[in-house]
Amino acid sequence: MLDQIVYAMGAPGQAVGEGFGMFLPLFLVFTSLSFLLKSLAKRRGRNQWAWFASGFIPWWNVLAVWWLSATPEAQIIEKLDAIIKELQYR
Repeated sequence: MLDQIVYAMGAPGQAVGEGFGMFLPLFLVFTSLSFLLKSLAKRRGRNQWAWFASGFIPWWNVLAVWWLSATPEAQIIEKLDAIIKELQYR
């Protein structure tokens, strides 16, 4: 196990980019999920940067995209509140 970690981090005699190259696809996936979470959070009226940072947590990012996409948008909630207030004053 330790041998695999040392190899992934860049063992002596190994080219510099080979160790990081193993983590590059994972980093790209986490970054894309983070930007997706940030845009969803903006539309939902949530803290964008907190959701962006949570996109780098494994497994949580997939669940967060699923949960955040199921929540209603902030504009829809505001319109519904305005309709309810208007109906209450009649």
